[in-house]
Amino acid sequence: MYSYRYLLPSTAALLLMLTACDAKHPLSVKDPDVSSPGSLTGPTALQVYRAGAEADFAITFIGGGDVANNGHEGIADFGGLFTDELVDIETYPTRTVMNQRNAQPVNGSVAGVFEDIGQAHNDNVRAMAQYAQFGPTAPGHAEMYALDGYLYLFVAEHWCSGEPFSTIDVQTGAVQNGAFLTTTQMLDTAIARFEQAQKLAAASDTAAAAQPYAKLATIGVARAQLDLGQVAAAAATAAGLTDKTFSWAVLASLNSPRQNSGIWYYNVNFPSFGMGTQKNGNGVPFATSGDPRTPATLGAAAGGQPTPFYVSSVYSVGGAATATVLASYTEAQLIVAEGDIVAGNYAGALAIMNALRAGSGLSWTGATDATLANLSASSPKAQMQQLLTERAYWFWVTAHRLGDWRRMLRTPYNAAPFNFAMSDVYPTGNGLFDILEFPTPLVTNPNPNYKACNPANP
Repeated sequence: MYSYRYLLPSTAALLLMLTACDAKHPLSVKDPDVSSPGSLTGPTALQVYRAGAEADFAITFIGGGDVANNGHEGIADFGGLFTDELVDIETYPTRTVMNQRNAQPVNGSVAGVFEDIGQAHNDNVRAMAQYAQFGPTAPGHAEMYALDGYLYLFVAEHWCSGEPFSTIDVQTGAVQNGAFLTTTQMLDTAIARFEQAQKLAAASDTAAAAQPYAKLATIGVARAQLDLGQVAAAAATAAGLTDKTFSWAVLASLNSPRQNSGIWYYNVNFPSFGMGTQKNGNGVPFATSGDPRTPATLGAAAGGQPTPFYVSSVYSVGGAATATVLASYTEAQLIVAEGDIVAGNYAGALAIMNALRAGSGLSWTGATDATLANLSASSPKAQMQQLLTERAYWFWVTAHRLGDWRRMLRTPYNAAPFNFAMSDVYPTGNGLFDILEFPTPLVTNPNPNYKACNPANP
């Protein structure tokens, strides 16, 4: 398993600490033992930039447990709450409306997650510049491009079309307002980032150390191609990943609340979200299916929380330090399987899905079975729904589900032979709105490029 652990505060936080000295303070000295932001440069500073980028990427993806610092739900939690992976079991208003799919541009929690992505993006941009100048062949150079590609993917899959990627000059504080990119532009940019990561990994002076980043980028390219409707190309790209042991996990830590897994915090430690089970009647029964990929226990009612609600057992061992997989061989294989279904080769897709189950090492007992039902005689739509359900269980709360739903309403899935409609993927019914993705946060204004988007257009 390839993974990284974030060990330091973000680069921005480091810079803040370096510049927080008050010259009028009575304990100040003539030559204070601090450095200016401009001095954080050169070969010796590369690991600082890298650690900061990794730390903020982790916050973006899995969140953190430092609620005193405005909270960090992470895109995995918020994507899960918006879909059928999680249900809201608290009364916090900005998260309650996410559960109802009724988030508005003024939603502060959505803005917070968006700002975390912006922070991580700025870290990557600064790190890329430093690596280009002082360590162009170092493995970390490829990593920064790969991580930034995933940030573009997160926004493209969760927010509506038309989002900015602005940057900040840390020395002056000036904001360089970015253009509002369409979904297609964000995905194209993600692919460009991933392809650059692959090139840098190939040219690295320590190629073996850089290979995990090339593999991470390969899955990223395939995922973006899938979102663009380029299914055959995505399958071909994913087939190029042959390392069956590859799994890139973002690790959390017990070191500090900020380093705790936000998925653990909001689902287990202080349960704000419960594991979903047929949300509004037609979601996936994650908590009650008996599927070993989403084990759950019944939670105890407290603080006005409903009974029953379900708590993920995935975090019962690792707790706050539980790792969360971002990309893996399993994902690559399921992309190949999706390509098979689109190409009319359901037998090939079924073989892949069953092989993944058989090789998982999980115990398939009770309500579940290691072998899927053969739907060769069923419609292509039913076959694709079977694949989507497999993806739902394999990728529970890893920021995949909303992207899967949205692309089913775009080409080629919204036409024959699939003809997917909203009711086929989005839970419907009382209390759920027809908003299909996160809206452009109002916090992005006063960017002169600001334009409210249409969150009902997939």
